Amino acid sequence: MRWLKKLKHLWRVDVREPPSFEELESKTSKDLKEDYTEKKNTEIDNAYSTLEGDETPLEESEATLASDYDVGEVEMDELLNDSKLESHYGLNIIDAEIEDTDKHLIDAKHIEP
Repeated sequence: MRWLKKLKHLWRVDVREPPSFEELESKTSKDLKEDYTEKKNTEIDNAYSTLEGDETPLEESEATLASDYDVGEVEMDELLNDSKLESHYGLNIIDAEIEDTDKHLIDAKHIEP
């Protein structure tokens, strides 16, 4: 009789219902919240450890004067002189017609490699 009890679990079938949508959704949202919290905490810890780490000193470079720089001499009156400024805005304007610019492509043949 004992051997029947031992083998009884082999013939028994457990019927499980699939989880409902609400259960799946709550489990998934809980998992997502936990994952987000864990990732956020690790990123914050990494940022703090980076900020609290040893600071590396920057190399101080010396400013060198350019040897070929022409300082020149200017009179103060020339700087304060109110001269009329010229506008060169109109020199770079091109009047182009956009229509019929692709006329040369109409008879082109497509060549396959």
